[in-house]
Amino acid sequence: MIDVFSFSAGLGAAVLLSFRKTLGRKPELIFLCLALLIGGQMAFLLPDTTSISWDDGAHYQNALNYSMLGHVRFTRQDFNAMESVPERDLSLGEEHEAYLRKQEEAHQSGAIYVTGGLHFGIGEFWLAMHGLGLFLGRLLHLSYGLTWSLGRFTGLLAYAAVGYFAIRRLRSGKMMLAAVLLIPQQLFLAANYSYDPGVTCLTALGLS
Repeated sequence: MIDVFSFSAGLGAAVLLSFRKTLGRKPELIFLCLALLIGGQMAFLLPDTTSISWDDGAHYQNALNYSMLGHVRFTRQDFNAMESVPERDLSLGEEHEAYLRKQEEAHQSGAIYVTGGLHFGIGEFWLAMHGLGLFLGRLLHLSYGLTWSLGRFTGLLAYAAVGYFAIRRLRSGKMMLAAVLLIPQQLFLAANYSYDPGVTCLTALGLS
């Protein structure tokens, strides 16, 4: 985690210094770079379990629903991820053991199928963006943890893209809106299972 953070911080500083004139004229590029660098770390480094952000267990279930087009397959690992608290202070050996256990649980039989049905609306659209990442993770046969993180990252991508166009449309006040959309709590939610960031950035787009 320290290595990834150091690399991302160095890359972000290098981009800001190397392209300071271009970025000064186009704050939307600053927002896009920082949102993906900071939010991307949270999306991939936070534990693959709920109880990370507000109501992320319910949001994950809905995202899983959209990733399977309403025919949800809950594995034992899905249930464990939605019921457990984040594992903290693990050694590297313990983390590896936890990773192997989660992989085994994800492929164990006895999955429960639930027909969730599909609904349409702004909140559901945003959760469908998370579902896209979960679908791609299964399609690429990624590990459970990476699939979980990819689902969070596609939601972050949607937040960054809408925020970029919201800032770009403004004639003035671009840096102010970029600062608002880069509030740490906003990025934290955007990098987790939630539709609250969708409400924020779509409101910004409508106002701009």
